[in-house]
Amino acid sequence: IGIVVSMFTALYVTKKVLWALYNLGLDKPSLYGKKKDIKVFDFVKDNTPGAYFSIMNQYIPLGRANEFPGINRKVTPREYEKVLNYIIESGFKNCLLQEIGSADKRYIPNFDLSGV
Repeated sequence: IGIVVSMFTALYVTKKVLWALYNLGLDKPSLYGKKKDIKVFDFVKDNTPGAYFSIMNQYIPLGRANEFPGINRKVTPREYEKVLNYIIESGFKNCLLQEIGSADKRYIPNFDLSGV
């Protein structure tokens, strides 16, 4: 139980410290590892040969996501194109690339349990 409490405390304190720093004006994405995001593709490519990628642009913030910087908005066309260009130029195989116009609320199903 001590490990669980320790992990919870570490996550809680880290979240509060990051929120405080962000609210003090330290809001540049590069301070929070934003530039390293693209490297995850290289890691997967290097460590799992033959891995399949599905590059999707359909993230739409719902619920409490609007309260959190970094996930409170859709992916911009520039961000999505950057990822697509990287995937194509780096010679990735086994990729499904989604069209940019797919991030639309009309594609979100009704989660009211009707029909269940």
